[in-house]
Amino acid sequence: DGVGGWASKGIDSGAFSRALATNTANALDMIRSSSEYHAEAVFDDLEMALDAGLADIEVKGSTTACVLSVSPDGRVANFLNVGDSGFHIFRPSEGAAGSMQLVAKSSVQQHDFNYPFQISSWAANVQKRDMPSDGDRYEHALLPGDIILISSDGVLDNLFDEQMSSILDGWSDASAADVAAVIAKRAREASVGDEATPWTVALQA
Repeated sequence: DGVGGWASKGIDSGAFSRALATNTANALDMIRSSSEYHAEAVFDDLEMALDAGLADIEVKGSTTACVLSVSPDGRVANFLNVGDSGFHIFRPSEGAAGSMQLVAKSSVQQHDFNYPFQISSWAANVQKRDMPSDGDRYEHALLPGDIILISSDGVLDNLFDEQMSSILDGWSDASAADVAAVIAKRAREASVGDEATPWTVALQA
């Protein structure tokens, strides 16, 4: 998620994050196709891929990042998260058919309020340059029916965990694109409405 503050300097904050995502995906494909690839080194792979993706970028900008690797058998999720993007894992509730419950989520990494950890290019010449190695690492077991949400602060600042869980109720058979569209639409509505949001609560605190 490109850091929006760059817009005030006439820089497209999304260009850097899109380039990093593309470069990181390409680097990870190369790592995974290597004859020396070992699945148990997944966190090192995610970090190396982000490092490699960052090295190929010359444009100014910075971004938060959350990358995920699911094991081949689908039983384990490994995350590397830098900044205030993040993930949630929701699981079908045992007690209520169709309802989802939160079982795991990431924590926000920030230097100060509204100043998240962020990966930047050398060209950005920022005062504090965070690196992929500064990210938090998470490992969580998965079960059939789990839904993993990877979100930017555009979602996380505007929807509480309980709201996301309620939105997902009954959507277990929907496509990933449909679920993402519903979450994004609801976050957008909350951002321009008068209701309390995680952002307004944090701002008041």
